[in-house]
Amino acid sequence: MNISSQIKTALINKRHIIIILSLALSLLFSIFLLTKKLYSNQDTAKDPFKIDYIYGWKENNKTFYGALLFRLEPSWKTYWKHPGDSGIAPEFDWSNSQNISDIKFVWPNPKIMYTDNSMLIGYEKKLLLPIIITPSKQDLPIILNLKIYFGVCSDICIPAHTQISAPIWDHATPKSIRLIENALLLSPKIVKNNQLISNQCEVSKNSNSTALTYTLVFRNKLPTNTVAVAEYISKEIFITNQKSSLEKNKIEINIELSDFIDNHFIIERARLKANIIKPSSGLIVLGCS
Repeated sequence: MNISSQIKTALINKRHIIIILSLALSLLFSIFLLTKKLYSNQDTAKDPFKIDYIYGWKENNKTFYGALLFRLEPSWKTYWKHPGDSGIAPEFDWSNSQNISDIKFVWPNPKIMYTDNSMLIGYEKKLLLPIIITPSKQDLPIILNLKIYFGVCSDICIPAHTQISAPIWDHATPKSIRLIENALLLSPKIVKNNQLISNQCEVSKNSNSTALTYTLVFRNKLPTNTVAVAEYISKEIFITNQKSSLEKNKIEINIELSDFIDNHFIIERARLKANIIKPSSGLIVLGCS
């Protein structure tokens, strides 16, 4: 091969290399743009909720009142502490907070909703959840670091989580104080003796669980769409297969209680609690006989 042929061949090979490199660079650039677009969509995707901490006041120079304000997009719902037939019960983790010994959540009366013949207990549009914070020491700064795990529902139901971090003090606005006070006024109230004729429990045990029937008889007839939900105040014992029925002024709640070990436990009736959910208000019955 003469020199001119060698030069010509080298130029052709170089041209091929340049074309291949150009195609490779174009492909890499396209992948980069696609990846950037995908991640941008994820970063800018709007959550169907927003949660803020609302400042309140200091009570009796001991505890701090505040609230969590859940704002939900149209058609979205979130769950009560007991979500219903199926759903995601909210959980709160404040273990990384500073100078806080206890937090109490004061749940407002929820709404009973139905989707695909399944009962959902929760809230639409917004939820103002009052909280009562007890500091470990009164003279030290208080920092709330609260992780919130919960569920939201529209056409689909999805788990969600967020974190609230805020210093706690009593520099509230008059508007925020009114909001929290109104939420506390509308929260379920403990039943008075003159409202209730009787509250009884019947217990039966088998090898796998403990069945309990909780019967409440009120003096006045209850609304037809009243629902009752039982609780057992214990971290070791949990409730399953809960059902309730209403007949005029009588509510019957059937539940099963189990523990995580061997089902050998004693039911402390004072730990039982019945939540009576009416359309416009709620009641709480403590214990049973």
